[in-house]
Amino acid sequence: MNSVNLLPERKGAQRSLGGGSKRPVVILGAVCLVGALGFWGHSARSEAAKLRTEVETATAERVALEAQLGTKLAGQQRAALVVVRRGAVIALATGRINWERLVRDTAQVLPQGVWLAQINGEVAEATAAGGRAATTPTPTATPKGLHLEGFALTHTKVALLLTRLAAVPGLGETRLASSEEIQRGGRTVVQFVIDAPVDQRAQDRPTLSVVAAAPTDTGTASGGFVP
Repeated sequence: MNSVNLLPERKGAQRSLGGGSKRPVVILGAVCLVGALGFWGHSARSEAAKLRTEVETATAERVALEAQLGTKLAGQQRAALVVVRRGAVIALATGRINWERLVRDTAQVLPQGVWLAQINGEVAEATAAGGRAATTPTPTATPKGLHLEGFALTHTKVALLLTRLAAVPGLGETRLASSEEIQRGGRTVVQFVIDAPVDQRAQDRPTLSVVAAAPTDTGTASGGFVP
Protein backbone atom coordinates (compact mmCIF):
# COMPACT_ATOMS: atom_id res chain seq x y z
CA MET A 1 0.00 0.00 0.00
CA ASN A 2 1.14 3.54 -0.77
CA SER A 3 0.88 6.28 1.95
CA VAL A 4 -0.80 9.61 1.20
CA ASN A 5 -0.06 12.87 3.08
CA LEU A 6 -3.36 14.64 3.65
CA LEU A 7 -2.21 17.47 5.96
CA PRO A 8 -1.82 20.29 3.35
CA GLU A 9 -5.14 19.49 1.91
CA ARG A 10 -6.85 19.78 5.33
CA LYS A 11 -5.33 23.24 5.89
CA GLY A 12 -6.60 24.46 2.52
CA ALA A 13 -10.01 23.12 3.31
CA GLN A 14 -9.97 24.93 6.65
CA ARG A 15 -8.96 28.17 4.92
CA SER A 16 -11.78 27.70 2.44
CA LEU A 17 -14.25 27.13 5.23
CA GLY A 18 -12.96 30.20 7.15
CA GLY A 19 -13.17 32.48 4.06
CA GLY A 20 -16.70 31.38 3.27
CA SER A 21 -17.96 32.29 6.75
CA LYS A 22 -17.31 36.05 6.11
CA ARG A 23 -19.72 36.37 3.15
CA PRO A 24 -22.98 36.46 5.16
CA VAL A 25 -21.58 39.31 7.26
CA VAL A 26 -20.73 41.33 4.18
CA ILE A 27 -24.14 40.65 2.67
CA LEU A 28 -25.86 41.58 5.93
CA GLY A 29 -23.90 44.84 6.09
CA ALA A 30 -24.83 45.66 2.51
CA VAL A 31 -28.50 44.94 3.24
CA CYS A 32 -28.38 47.19 6.31
CA LEU A 33 -26.73 49.95 4.30
CA VAL A 34 -29.34 49.70 1.56
CA GLY A 35 -32.09 49.72 4.17
CA ALA A 36 -30.60 52.77 5.90
CA LEU A 37 -30.33 54.58 2.57
CA GLY A 38 -33.94 53.67 1.76
CA PHE A 39 -35.18 54.86 5.16
CA TRP A 40 -33.24 58.12 4.81
CA GLY A 41 -34.68 58.64 1.34
CA HIS A 42 -38.20 57.94 2.57
CA SER A 43 -37.74 60.31 5.51
CA ALA A 44 -36.37 63.01 3.20
CA ARG A 45 -39.33 62.60 0.83
CA SER A 46 -41.78 62.73 3.75
CA GLU A 47 -40.16 65.87 5.13
CA ALA A 48 -40.21 67.50 1.71
CA ALA A 49 -43.89 66.63 1.29
CA LYS A 50 -44.63 68.05 4.74
CA LEU A 51 -42.79 71.28 3.95
CA ARG A 52 -44.59 71.54 0.60
CA THR A 53 -47.94 71.13 2.36
CA GLU A 54 -47.04 73.81 4.90
CA VAL A 55 -45.98 76.19 2.11
CA GLU A 56 -49.23 75.60 0.24
CA THR A 57 -51.25 76.19 3.43
CA ALA A 58 -49.37 79.40 4.20
CA THR A 59 -49.87 80.61 0.62
CA ALA A 60 -53.61 79.91 0.81
CA GLU A 61 -53.85 81.77 4.13
CA ARG A 62 -51.95 84.75 2.66
CA VAL A 63 -54.29 84.87 -0.33
CA ALA A 64 -57.32 84.72 1.98
CA LEU A 65 -55.94 87.51 4.19
CA GLU A 66 -55.21 89.67 1.16
CA ALA A 67 -58.77 89.14 -0.04
CA GLN A 68 -60.16 90.07 3.40
CA LEU A 69 -57.93 93.15 3.51
CA GLY A 70 -59.10 94.22 0.06
CA THR A 71 -62.74 93.76 1.09
CA LYS A 72 -62.19 95.77 4.28
CA LEU A 73 -60.46 98.60 2.41
CA ALA A 74 -63.26 98.67 -0.15
CA GLY A 75 -65.82 98.81 2.68
CA GLN A 76 -63.96 101.67 4.34
CA GLN A 77 -63.84 103.57 1.06
CA ARG A 78 -67.59 103.07 0.56
CA ALA A 79 -68.26 104.22 4.13
CA ALA A 80 -66.11 107.32 3.61
CA LEU A 81 -67.96 108.06 0.37
CA VAL A 82 -71.30 107.72 2.16
CA VAL A 83 -70.12 110.17 4.85
CA VAL A 84 -69.04 112.67 2.20
CA ARG A 85 -72.31 112.37 0.32
CA ARG A 86 -74.32 112.66 3.54
CA GLY A 87 -72.37 115.76 4.48
CA ALA A 88 -73.08 117.27 1.07
CA VAL A 89 -76.80 116.56 1.41
CA ILE A 90 -76.87 118.03 4.92
CA ALA A 91 -74.97 121.09 3.70
CA LEU A 92 -77.42 121.64 0.87
CA ALA A 93 -80.41 121.11 3.14
CA THR A 94 -78.97 123.48 5.74
CA GLY A 95 -78.40 126.26 3.25
CA ARG A 96 -81.67 125.89 1.35
CA ILE A 97 -84.35 128.37 2.35
CA ASN A 98 -87.89 128.49 0.99
CA TRP A 99 -87.65 132.16 0.07
CA GLU A 100 -90.75 131.98 -2.13
CA ARG A 101 -92.95 130.96 0.80
CA LEU A 102 -91.40 133.50 3.15
CA VAL A 103 -91.97 136.35 0.70
CA ARG A 104 -95.52 135.20 -0.01
CA ASP A 105 -96.38 134.92 3.71
CA THR A 106 -94.79 138.30 4.37
CA ALA A 107 -96.86 139.93 1.66
CA GLN A 108 -100.04 138.36 3.05
CA VAL A 109 -99.56 139.89 6.52
CA LEU A 110 -99.01 143.46 5.33
CA PRO A 111 -101.55 145.75 7.02
CA GLN A 112 -103.55 148.24 5.00
CA GLY A 113 -101.64 151.47 4.59
CA VAL A 114 -98.28 149.68 4.39
CA TRP A 115 -96.38 148.92 1.19
CA LEU A 116 -92.90 147.58 0.50
CA ALA A 117 -90.36 149.21 -1.77
CA GLN A 118 -87.72 146.51 -1.46
CA ILE A 119 -87.41 143.01 0.02
CA ASN A 120 -84.17 141.02 0.02
CA GLY A 121 -83.13 137.63 1.33
CA GLU A 122 -79.69 137.96 2.88
CA VAL A 123 -77.13 135.25 3.68
CA ALA A 124 -73.88 135.32 5.63
CA GLU A 125 -70.69 133.48 4.73
CA ALA A 126 -70.14 130.33 6.79
CA THR A 127 -66.79 129.66 8.47
CA ALA A 128 -65.42 126.56 10.11
CA ALA A 129 -65.39 126.71 13.90
CA GLY A 130 -61.95 127.26 15.39
CA GLY A 131 -60.36 127.56 11.97
CA ARG A 132 -60.19 123.76 11.65
CA ALA A 133 -60.84 122.06 8.36
CA ALA A 134 -64.25 120.49 8.24
CA THR A 135 -64.36 116.71 7.79
CA THR A 136 -67.59 116.96 5.81
CA PRO A 137 -68.70 119.50 3.24
CA THR A 138 -70.19 122.65 4.73
CA PRO A 139 -72.53 125.07 3.04
CA THR A 140 -70.92 128.09 1.41
CA ALA A 141 -73.54 130.32 3.03
CA THR A 142 -75.90 130.20 5.98
CA PRO A 143 -79.25 131.97 6.12
CA LYS A 144 -79.37 135.37 7.73
CA GLY A 145 -82.84 136.77 7.13
CA LEU A 146 -85.20 139.10 5.28
CA HIS A 147 -84.42 142.76 4.78
CA LEU A 148 -87.54 144.88 4.25
CA GLU A 149 -87.74 148.51 3.19
CA GLY A 150 -91.05 150.28 2.74
CA PHE A 151 -93.50 152.96 3.74
CA ALA A 152 -96.47 153.21 6.10
CA LEU A 153 -99.08 155.85 6.73
CA THR A 154 -98.37 155.92 10.49
CA HIS A 155 -96.01 154.54 13.07
CA THR A 156 -98.86 152.41 14.37
CA LYS A 157 -98.98 150.63 11.02
CA VAL A 158 -95.27 149.89 11.32
CA ALA A 159 -95.75 148.44 14.79
CA LEU A 160 -98.61 146.30 13.51
CA LEU A 161 -96.40 145.01 10.70
CA LEU A 162 -93.71 144.01 13.22
CA THR A 163 -96.27 142.06 15.23
CA ARG A 164 -97.58 140.22 12.19
CA LEU A 165 -94.13 139.39 10.87
CA ALA A 166 -93.32 137.69 14.18
CA ALA A 167 -96.15 135.22 13.45
CA VAL A 168 -94.79 134.18 10.04
CA PRO A 169 -93.35 130.60 10.25
CA GLY A 170 -89.63 130.71 9.57
CA LEU A 171 -89.08 134.30 10.68
CA GLY A 172 -87.48 134.99 14.02
CA GLU A 173 -87.66 138.07 16.18
CA THR A 174 -88.03 141.06 13.86
CA ARG A 175 -86.00 144.21 14.44
CA LEU A 176 -86.90 147.76 13.39
CA ALA A 177 -83.66 149.11 11.97
CA SER A 178 -85.02 152.59 11.27
CA SER A 179 -88.29 154.50 11.13
CA GLU A 180 -88.67 158.15 10.19
CA GLU A 181 -91.28 160.48 8.79
CA ILE A 182 -90.67 161.88 5.33
CA GLN A 183 -92.61 163.85 2.75
CA ARG A 184 -93.68 161.78 -0.21
CA GLY A 185 -96.27 162.75 -2.83
CA GLY A 186 -97.36 165.78 -0.87
CA ARG A 187 -98.07 163.92 2.34
CA THR A 188 -96.23 162.71 5.41
CA VAL A 189 -95.44 158.99 5.51
CA VAL A 190 -93.21 156.80 7.61
CA GLN A 191 -90.22 155.24 5.89
CA PHE A 192 -89.03 152.10 7.68
CA VAL A 193 -86.37 149.39 7.48
CA ILE A 194 -87.03 146.01 9.12
CA ASP A 195 -84.70 143.05 9.48
CA ALA A 196 -86.22 139.64 10.21
CA PRO A 197 -83.89 136.65 10.85
CA VAL A 198 -84.84 133.20 9.62
CA ASP A 199 -84.70 129.87 11.46
CA GLN A 200 -84.98 126.19 10.54
CA ARG A 201 -88.69 126.52 9.94
CA ALA A 202 -87.81 128.53 6.84
CA GLN A 203 -86.38 125.32 5.37
CA ASP A 204 -89.79 123.63 5.69
CA ARG A 205 -88.31 120.88 7.87
CA PRO A 206 -89.75 119.57 11.16
CA THR A 207 -88.01 121.20 14.09
CA LEU A 208 -90.18 120.00 16.99
CA SER A 209 -88.56 118.54 20.10
CA VAL A 210 -90.06 116.86 23.15
CA VAL A 211 -89.86 118.84 26.38
CA ALA A 212 -91.28 118.34 29.84
CA ALA A 213 -94.41 120.34 30.50
CA ALA A 214 -95.04 122.26 33.70
CA PRO A 215 -96.63 120.25 36.52
CA THR A 216 -100.41 120.22 36.52
CA ASP A 217 -102.66 120.84 39.50
CA THR A 218 -102.62 117.10 40.29
CA GLY A 219 -98.84 117.11 40.56
CA THR A 220 -98.20 115.14 37.34
CA ALA A 221 -96.20 116.26 34.30
CA SER A 222 -96.88 115.55 30.68
CA GLY A 223 -94.72 115.75 27.56
CA GLY A 224 -95.35 118.26 24.83
CA PHE A 225 -93.90 119.55 21.58
CA VAL A 226 -92.54 123.01 21.15
CA PRO A 227 -90.99 124.56 18.09
